[in-house]
Amino acid sequence: MLKRKIDEKLEIWFKYRKQALLISGARQTGKTYSINNFINKNFESVISIDFSYRTDLIDSFAMIGNSNDFLLRLSIVGGDKLIDNKTVIFLDEIQLVYQRREELIRQGVISKTSQDLISALKYVVMETKYRFIISGSLLGIAIKNVVLNPTGYLDEIKMYPLDFEEFLWAKGVGKEAIDYLKDCFNKRIEVDNSINTLFLNYYREYVLVGGMPEAVNAYVLNNNLFLVNEAQSQILSRYNIDITT
Repeated sequence: MLKRKIDEKLEIWFKYRKQALLISGARQTGKTYSINNFINKNFESVISIDFSYRTDLIDSFAMIGNSNDFLLRLSIVGGDKLIDNKTVIFLDEIQLVYQRREELIRQGVISKTSQDLISALKYVVMETKYRFIISGSLLGIAIKNVVLNPTGYLDEIKMYPLDFEEFLWAKGVGKEAIDYLKDCFNKRIEVDNSINTLFLNYYREYVLVGGMPEAVNAYVLNNNLFLVNEAQSQILSRYNIDITT
């Protein structure tokens, strides 16, 4: 399992924040994987809706009228899983809901001024004792007419591919070595030549492999650049589909 910096951010949100949490970022950066690991570790009751699988629910959530409608839909899906202070609701791939909402607006089925999922969420967060995590990809999304207020009912964390430090964690490089490198950088001290050579080699690997979790996993587990290339090709193929649809 890859260690990610977002793991610590999720723990801080869980302990110190009561707002809903929006995790945004490009596809294939590991959002769903990290969120599910966090949820399984911290919550007794989970209502998870991935709209890429539960396409039958997209219209229902695209036509939310108010917070009561939102709660009604959750109760239909979750039923007895809605428990005060113990339940997290995870809504994944919400861009599909917003894409459908735009279609319904163009068709005249709903008004452009009608309440959307994130706006309705504000009152549900204020009125209930459930925790909410929502996630969506940036490619091809246009969440329009929504004001995200990070100091109000919604926190946002942007997730990116693995940075170089996360890549070093995946390679099994110890904290002491990484801290040594950071300390040399901060103090403008020359790095020991042999250690510098090792880190430069790691950086060259990082440049070749990139930071997408699927590619990093393929490299760490198999040390095979052919498998890395296969993983990268699959990722590019999915991105091309997003761009052209």
